[in-house]
Amino acid sequence: MELKRRFIFNGSAAAYGGRFVRPDDVVLASSGGSALSVAGGRSEWKDRDIRFGKSFRVARAETSATGLVDDLRAAIRVTHGKLPADALSATTTVSARVRGIEVGGAAPLKRGDPREPLMKVADVSASMTSKSADPGHESSVVVDNASVSVITFDGHRLRVDVDIEPFKRYDTRAKLLAAKNVIRQHGDQDRIFSTIVRGLAWLGKPFPGAEFINSNGVAIPNLGRFYFGEILIKASQRRLTMIRMELGSPTGGEGVFIDVDTNGTWSE
Repeated sequence: MELKRRFIFNGSAAAYGGRFVRPDDVVLASSGGSALSVAGGRSEWKDRDIRFGKSFRVARAETSATGLVDDLRAAIRVTHGKLPADALSATTTVSARVRGIEVGGAAPLKRGDPREPLMKVADVSASMTSKSADPGHESSVVVDNASVSVITFDGHRLRVDVDIEPFKRYDTRAKLLAAKNVIRQHGDQDRIFSTIVRGLAWLGKPFPGAEFINSNGVAIPNLGRFYFGEILIKASQRRLTMIRMELGSPTGGEGVFIDVDTNGTWSE
């Protein structure tokens, strides 16, 4: 095969996904989502009134992934052989939004068992943008937007405090590792696991028996554990998951809402 340098686009956005394995086997399948080809382009998807099993409902969901060369005139010159491909720069943007989330609320499996609480989220969204760097250097990847409305568990209101500024300011893994305060917080390693969440707070009376897990998680009795704003950072790549669920109640399994990823790179 012919080997020549070219920019390989990569970006994806999923509104939701996962699998509930009890009491029934329910795959959280999507009829769409957004993913780029190696040549870039645009991928968009929307759906509404989504239901799976007895414990998963979404009113509306949408995703988008776009990867394009920045300078059209320069791209035309490349097609005529007047510029090398690595003279170009490219931008990739991925985003997802989900509204009207309901998880839980299933009836007890046996008479006398406690009922399964119901989680509701009115709106959650995220977007990221990556910009190509010169070959051999890290691409810039920033979190453009990340937000989650107040979450309720049987009416008890939980606020998720999000801070994306460090993930804008330090737009490469190398910059994160060079910032000493960030190293202490996130660790000096090839893969940085972190969170965009500063903390969680109940607005009013907490859910009975609920416990916080570090700065970005909460355990809800008879429902499960919920983690918010998890981000994985590697060289030229970031992957952001806004809500991750580990259910352990009448409904058992794992699922996520909003998972966006981007890491376009140059071929060698």
